Order: sequence, then C-alpha cells, then structure tokens
Amino acid sequence: MNKIITYFVNGEGYESTEHKLTVTSILSNAGLTSPENYRLIRDNGNKPLTDYEEVVSLHDNIRFTALF
Repeated sequence: MNKIITYFVNGEGYESTEHKLTVTSILSNAGLTSPENYRLIRDNGNKPLTDYEEVVSLHDNIRFTALF
C-alpha cells in the first residue's frame, strides 16, 4: 500500500500516492491548464523548477507556487 503524500500549490492541497512527479504533472494536477504557461517554484529555498520534465521528489507538506 502506497502512502498518500499531501503537497500544496498556491496554498491548495493535493494528494498523490507517487513519491515523484514531473513539474508538468504537478501543474496539471493543480488544475492549471496549459502548464507550459506557468513557472513552478519550490517555496522552501525559493527554487524555480524550469524544466517541465524534471522529476520532483515529493514529501508531506511540500509547498510550491505557480506563477503565470
């Protein structure tokens, strides 16, 4: 059984049983259509994730900001 991970995009919580997601998947799961029009930033460290195919390791309560 996979553990459910809760992560946040722009303050809204989302759940995943996957421990790794691409930047595109995170943006799409957050309901952002045309994810390529957004920049995803990991809040802890203010790290921009610019490669949409980059695989991001998730952990509970990790927070991101998506900017248009």
